Amino acid sequence: MKKGIFTLGISLLFICLIALGLIFYPVFLAEVNYFFKGKSQQVNIVAKNDEFDIIIPKIDIKAKVLPNIDPFDKQEYLEALKKGVAQAKGSANPGQKGNIFIFAHSTDIPANFNQYNAVFYLLYKLQPGDEVFLTYQGNQYRYVVESISIAGKKEVDYLRSENSDPTLTLMTCWPPGTALKRLLVKGRLTENVT
Repeated sequence: MKKGIFTLGISLLFICLIALGLIFYPVFLAEVNYFFKGKSQQVNIVAKNDEFDIIIPKIDIKAKVLPNIDPFDKQEYLEALKKGVAQAKGSANPGQKGNIFIFAHSTDIPANFNQYNAVFYLLYKLQPGDEVFLTYQGNQYRYVVESISIAGKKEVDYLRSENSDPTLTLMTCWPPGTALKRLLVKGRLTENVT
């Protein structure tokens, strides 16, 4: 009897470890890729036709940007974040004056992990001087990170920009997998690449 219970316990433990491995795979893969490739990563930064994409070479991100998503409509933004990252409704577009606000999950909850839920997981690795590229309507725009900060969950001032300069704000939840705070990465347009 004891041998049967022990075997069952080992089997359940093994199944749980496999399940956890599958659940945390996107996060684990992101960390491993960053560790082994580090700053030497080379992501293709060529603009594609009329697509709206974000490319962050340092952390190996290349994702579709879904435009005009209401950041206050939970159902709308959760559906969008299954397909890519989201541009906040009312924020500027690349090539325009004003702030482009793009947001995504850092990991979401483990039960919902997929390739997009973890797209901004490594955003915390960015530092001032790192590059972010946006492709939009056949053009490519290069932004340089100027600051990284943490904001409270209920602070929303970062959604509004009084600045008429072309800027970019990237936002995700912090710490990863929680909704306690917000990690904000702010950058400034340096050139229209194409």
